[in-house]
Amino acid sequence: MAFVHGLEDDWRSWRAVAGALGESWDAIALDLPWRAGNDYDWRWSASPASWAATALAQLDREPDLLVGHSFGANAALEAAARGYTAAAALAMVMPFYRPPVPRPTWRTWHRCRVAFEEQMREAVRVRLAGRRDRLVDEIVESMTGKVFDRIGLPGFLSVFEQYLSSGHLPVATLGVPVLVVGGERDPSTSREGMAELTAALPNAALSWHAEFDHFCHIRHAGHVAELLSRFAAPPAEHTVERSEQR
Repeated sequence: MAFVHGLEDDWRSWRAVAGALGESWDAIALDLPWRAGNDYDWRWSASPASWAATALAQLDREPDLLVGHSFGANAALEAAARGYTAAAALAMVMPFYRPPVPRPTWRTWHRCRVAFEEQMREAVRVRLAGRRDRLVDEIVESMTGKVFDRIGLPGFLSVFEQYLSSGHLPVATLGVPVLVVGGERDPSTSREGMAELTAALPNAALSWHAEFDHFCHIRHAGHVAELLSRFAAPPAEHTVERSEQR
């Protein structure tokens, strides 16, 4: 099982899921250029999908299951859809999706910017973990402001462009099974949107959870590991429904 982290994150975010998988899986978490603290110069040389494919090509074989979170989920989907990787199956945790119509407007831009800022705030809270309760709100806001300043417009554009292109990916011939994982507590997504993404894929299942937020792979690592293991079971055991809710 190979893991692709999200924007402003790194390979360590998958540690808890990898640990919960147990010894039946070889877990490999990729370290990609959109990691926390990057300068976004990687955008000028290759697409996120190409970067993911380059990292996967360094493995000794294709993964049985390729798992991506958020920005990394969309990068993994594009890599699979364009034939950059021959992973046997794909799981996307909290991906982005926008249907090709209607055309985006300036309201789309504004809504995405607000959602992006909220995700970055939540990312800071996740990294602080137990330390958050020992810090006053002003310090946390100052830390978040510095993150916004460093990411800047290039970071937001990376996400916005990926969101706009998500409905135009060549997924019609994608032959591998796909699991889409979404959650009620992620304000940047919706069950309707994830259902649209699932319907656009030839062989996909939606797993929607009331308690999952954007960082469910950290806060609910055991549950996410269970979903992945069940989805990647041998064909005779693979009984994932088209849509499920827990």
